[in-house]
Amino acid sequence: MFTLDCFTGGIAQTNGWLLSLKEGLILVDAPEGAADWLKEQGVTIDALVLTHQHFDHCLDAARIVEEHHCPVLAWSAFSRNLTLERLFGAVTGTQCHVPEFEVSQILEA
Repeated sequence: MFTLDCFTGGIAQTNGWLLSLKEGLILVDAPEGAADWLKEQGVTIDALVLTHQHFDHCLDAARIVEEHHCPVLAWSAFSRNLTLERLFGAVTGTQCHVPEFEVSQILEA
């Protein structure tokens, strides 16, 4: 059995999903505000899985790794080209900076 909770945050109102399994807690994606939400929930996650690295899905990844000491599973290593922060800035005229994080395990299809 498992439970699934959702957090929605950041400028793009992106969802992050907290999956509770008997083996532990997994967070899928880390939108802005997810780290505070996890703290409010009083939980410590065992892993962070990123569906992709656009800024709205990984803005809180570095903070979550620092606070939860958890691995990050993603489809590639961290890349500023994947975060789209430069494109976001060019289109909106505002700055967006994704703090760099280390991907612990690269996923394969």
